[in-house]
Amino acid sequence: MNAAMMQLKFLIEDIRGSLPQFLFGLVQIVVAMLLLCYIFQQATVFSDTMAKLRELSGGGEIYHIRMLAEDSQISAVLDDESRRGELGEFMAYVDSYPVRKFIVNDSVSIGFSQAHKPFDRIGDRDDESGMTFITPVFASPNFFEVFRVSGDFDSKRVREIFESCAAGDDAPAVLGADFRPYYKAGDIFEDDRGTRYRVAGFLDKGSFFVAPYESAKAHYLDGTFIAPIASLEPNFTTLISTCFVTDDTSALDEIVSRSKEMGLLPLGYDSFSYQAENSRRRMLNEIMTMATVMGLVFLFALIGMVTYFIRFIQSRLREFSVLMLCGAREGEIIGRIAMQISAILLVSIIAALAVFGLSASVLYTALVGGAYSACVLAYPVLVFKRTPIVRILRSNSR
Repeated sequence: MNAAMMQLKFLIEDIRGSLPQFLFGLVQIVVAMLLLCYIFQQATVFSDTMAKLRELSGGGEIYHIRMLAEDSQISAVLDDESRRGELGEFMAYVDSYPVRKFIVNDSVSIGFSQAHKPFDRIGDRDDESGMTFITPVFASPNFFEVFRVSGDFDSKRVREIFESCAAGDDAPAVLGADFRPYYKAGDIFEDDRGTRYRVAGFLDKGSFFVAPYESAKAHYLDGTFIAPIASLEPNFTTLISTCFVTDDTSALDEIVSRSKEMGLLPLGYDSFSYQAENSRRRMLNEIMTMATVMGLVFLFALIGMVTYFIRFIQSRLREFSVLMLCGAREGEIIGRIAMQISAILLVSIIAALAVFGLSASVLYTALVGGAYSACVLAYPVLVFKRTPIVRILRSNSR
């Protein structure tokens, strides 16, 4: 206990004696560690995204409908009540077409009043209207199977209640992890349209899905919820959010032709493979750019910290030598230096935890930080292992 208190006392005195240099090195290391943690996080997202892309395309090529109409044409159809009925008929035709498909519509923003405090804390608040807006994911019943998202719910049971949901019913909703402190299964909440949602479960923290129709972008679900597509009125955003898994495009050609025959809007379709490859290259380029920046920061930080400890050791060589002549062991002297390195590492890890939370990326960062600290500590260890005390005293007395 006394030895630990003595080391702590030495640590405070050593830092105080060269505070500006110590703080400069500390800031460098903290920045480098945060960058490294971010890179690990993005690498994890990249790996998970690529895995989900492989899962999505495992059953065949993925296609999604592309709207070829101008905004004025779309408005003309939506403003005509009779055409809206035809749109509903066309959507029913698409839904019944015997091709494996899934629907993910995350383009509709839903408002909630101030009475819904959880949404006020989690969503985007509009001060002018006093409403808070969330962008839910309106999905087909097979969403959980297609995207392999999980949580504390039975996916088969959720699929059943999604399938049985009809317009006017209380819509089942699987909430993101951010809502867990505020709701429990079975609770009901209501949006500004008057649609009521019944909580069916919660997603695991960090759950996300990859949207094939948005350049394979990863959409995180912690601050939103998933509801059945049946709780949303048929519209063109639902149509272009429908993805078809098939190696035979004849079905898509028939859907495009049917829209043309009904005099609705001109449609086309795009393949997912091209978008997925672009997404992979983009994410990889972002990670490599960040890794290059982090590597440079780490290099400068390493040089800076080694320089700091060289000066620290040289300024205290006589003190260390006298202590060793009086019986202090090499390990105790090196321990004083190791305490400073450990303090810097500890502050860096705390900063990473504060920014990224407890995660695998922080653990990997801590491991790299430990290896980095060992590299910095190598210099003082070599000095005291290879240089006799008498030589240290003589060189310091000149």
